[in-house]
Amino acid sequence: MRRVGLFSSVACLLMTAGCGLNYFQVDDPTKIMGLGPSVSEVVKALRCEITTFLAQNRLRQKLFDKTVEKLGIAISDIKKNPNFYKKVSIVTDADARKLKGLANISIDARQYASIVASFKNVHTANFAIGLDVKSPVSKTGEHHVNRFGPAYADTRTFDLFQQLNIRQDADLGPNVTVLEKPNKAFASLVDETTTVYNPQIFQKIDRDFYCYHSLAHIGERNIKRHGADALKLLGNAVRDVQSLLVSDDDWKQYENFTRIYVGLGGTTLAKWLQEVATETTLNERTITPVSARAILGQLQYQFVFDVKPSFNLKYTLVAIPINPFVADFTGTLQHSGTFTLFLNTPTGYAAYQAKSANACYKKDQEEGTCREGVAGASERTLQKILETLEKPR
Repeated sequence: MRRVGLFSSVACLLMTAGCGLNYFQVDDPTKIMGLGPSVSEVVKALRCEITTFLAQNRLRQKLFDKTVEKLGIAISDIKKNPNFYKKVSIVTDADARKLKGLANISIDARQYASIVASFKNVHTANFAIGLDVKSPVSKTGEHHVNRFGPAYADTRTFDLFQQLNIRQDADLGPNVTVLEKPNKAFASLVDETTTVYNPQIFQKIDRDFYCYHSLAHIGERNIKRHGADALKLLGNAVRDVQSLLVSDDDWKQYENFTRIYVGLGGTTLAKWLQEVATETTLNERTITPVSARAILGQLQYQFVFDVKPSFNLKYTLVAIPINPFVADFTGTLQHSGTFTLFLNTPTGYAAYQAKSANACYKKDQEEGTCREGVAGASERTLQKILETLEKPR
């Protein structure tokens, strides 16, 4: 019986191993047990949340710049603006609150933002088949149990990695203004504010791509109200896009993607990014010149989803003194989806260089002396180390 049990165990494990070594049957790492959202839908949601934040951040920055210019405090250099401190001292509390309400971070429009999507499935199977041999050790019924038999472990890993880029000057609508009748005022509105006002003429093809339905009728309404007043039109654009950003109830009808919410308070990802930007400006942006600023280099946000269902099965055929068949099987599935967002500012490069003592905020008289000086010092240090090692001992 013992030989038959061992033979059966080895045969079962060999068949199981044959299945595990099948290189022609792989898994889709974006789903677990056939369940999971479409990757394109998740990427679209991320793209739209990021683009909404970028568009609004750009509008707020533009309105902020025009507001401080109107107040006469855009330039703090006394030589270029002799009345700077006089004008700063007469800024009203209402003006100060307005400027704080336009908090934004400096996004480098020449660079790409990045979305990194990584999916992984790990299948683990542990299978053991054996027999238990009981050996009495005392007259009171105590006994030893010795288990004999082979075991098999199988781990299969499937990865999918996607590196996606989004232009940081991206906007929310088509780049070209196409109207039935030429309208210079409308074209100027789009150029100075946002392309979300542009009509979306290729609906049959591009409808599913856009994040929002066109706000062309709202743009026309703003022009009727304010004419050619660029500052008021810009202020309206800031309010309109802000309503999209926070997903106001009256503006949900324009949404063309599934919103991503951060936390349980119903805060959209775009709004959360804006709140992070606002917090950052508290330690960075000032009207008067200062040197003790905490300057944002790169904004990175990552979220990970882990799912780990498991299954355990154990069967024992009981007999005395030998249990001829003891089977133990454990199977686990692990699915992880990781999304990482990177937003870059003009000082992003310096943020990374600062870790290696090669980020100079002020160069010497010769262009590039600071960076070359650090590199030269490192080379000289390395040369001294090599010379020391070459000396006879």
